[in-house]
Amino acid sequence: MSAIDSATNASKTTNAVLTAIGAVTGLSAITDAASNFLKSVSMKYSKIPEQKLPLPNPLFAYASYTYVVGIGCLDDYDVHNPDSTYMSSKSIPLLCKSANAEPFNRVRTPYGAFDFFIDDLELASQIGFTGGHNTNVTDIKFKITEPFSMGMFVIACQQIAQMQGHANWRSAPFLLTVEFRGNTEQGQINNIPNITKKIPFKFGNIKMDVSDSGSIYDCSAYPWNQIALHDEKTVLKSDISIKGRSVQEVLQTGEKSLQAVINKRYERQKLECSITVPDQILILFPQEVASIDTKSSAQEVKSSATARNMTVDALYKKLGVSKKLFQEVADCNAIGKADMAFSEERKGDAPISNEGDVFDPISGSFIRGKMTTDVKLSDFRFSQNTTVLNAINQVLLASSFATETLSADKLSPEGYRDWWRIDVMTYMLSSDENTATGTKPNLCVYRVVPYQAHACKMAAPNAKVSGFANLKKQVIKEYNYIYTGQNVDIKTFNLTFNNGFQTIMAADGFSATQDVSQASQTGGTAATDSYIKTINGTEKPSSKIGVTPTEFKFTGLSASSDKQ
Repeated sequence: MSAIDSATNASKTTNAVLTAIGAVTGLSAITDAASNFLKSVSMKYSKIPEQKLPLPNPLFAYASYTYVVGIGCLDDYDVHNPDSTYMSSKSIPLLCKSANAEPFNRVRTPYGAFDFFIDDLELASQIGFTGGHNTNVTDIKFKITEPFSMGMFVIACQQIAQMQGHANWRSAPFLLTVEFRGNTEQGQINNIPNITKKIPFKFGNIKMDVSDSGSIYDCSAYPWNQIALHDEKTVLKSDISIKGRSVQEVLQTGEKSLQAVINKRYERQKLECSITVPDQILILFPQEVASIDTKSSAQEVKSSATARNMTVDALYKKLGVSKKLFQEVADCNAIGKADMAFSEERKGDAPISNEGDVFDPISGSFIRGKMTTDVKLSDFRFSQNTTVLNAINQVLLASSFATETLSADKLSPEGYRDWWRIDVMTYMLSSDENTATGTKPNLCVYRVVPYQAHACKMAAPNAKVSGFANLKKQVIKEYNYIYTGQNVDIKTFNLTFNNGFQTIMAADGFSATQDVSQASQTGGTAATDSYIKTINGTEKPSSKIGVTPTEFKFTGLSASSDKQ
């Protein structure tokens, strides 16, 4: 759903030849932008002739249609290599599948094979970045009916997980598939091509109710990659300080980078918590967002499925990092290559010298001549309970990339400017050595990928935003819902407009916040009225009918990011 909703980002691809829209690819597939979505399927499905936008619903080519839902289980290799396994129609063992499809592919428990029935599948997507996380969050809910017994569904889950190499089904990756079948006017039933959805997921909770009709399981789950957004993975457990000269050095490669500090804490769990193989995090700056390298051939992807090399080194190679989890500078995107741009004019919070470099153990005193500061370095301090996502965003907002991309000449004809988003992926470090936890360690990848944000999201009051005329030409899907009599797609759709006539801003215009005051006290630049400068010179409130003017009230006590 999110790939279609963000379709207007595909400014360079939608007006050219479009590829057949098929199953989304990759662990983070459900949060792919449409441009990368089209790339990821282009090498697997044949191209179709140029089509007029918006595209029609492919289901309407059939007299009637229905869906088939299935649940199976993945092994470690499947999770790491979706394009050469389940996304390439590899058969996986099934827990259940509606319409009695694949009747001989069912897990066999010690008590035999059982039929389970899936109902009330609900996929809840959050469109936009307003729910606390800087990525789309999706919840999955469904019901499982077990008509002739009770408790066998959980036993089947454990059985199928063990078959796929997982000791604990609660931490095993499962796969939800949604296929569509169409009935032609001649009565022939066909599998509708290129619209199957496959979503790896992890069970969150299962509630069982037993009645005279059998056992009913209310299941809640979430996409597999969203493990990296859990508080246990993303919340900092202590105050930390990081530093570096570039974005990559501050977040990934530096001795005191965010990645290094968090991974060192995971390493301490070996002694503190008796964990043999700890979790790891990787902050990545990929140039290619799609999970398939578009330069590879379909034969290369297919042949890689025979290797099934599950070593950690093979995973690092797939991600394009060294054993130290470092990227080559040339392999980073423009965001990772950006400089922090601290200088004499733009001072940060300069860190003190390392004690080992300035202390003389023979004399027992400090050598003052070596106690210098580097104006190009700055300490970034984050308090306990700050999230990894927030820390990454704060570093990027302080970098030269954010400064340069906010220039007026950086707007595209459609009204977009370059920004970023944090896309998450979760891999398993195949190891059964963690007897203390009973789960496999995870490698949580936070991919900082280019993302185009529309200027209307950060426009000054009463400023007219351009580009909407060009955007209308690129709309991929159109739904005629309100008062048209042409609605054939949507069951329920409600629009809610918040007609708030003012936005509350800080009373000081963000010129005297705790962050600014602290920067001034530690040698930083003087406080500036940067926000007020942005709104000076904009248009007066419009008197045109149908245009709602905006206004700001400077009455707030603090900024939402203060002390972050």
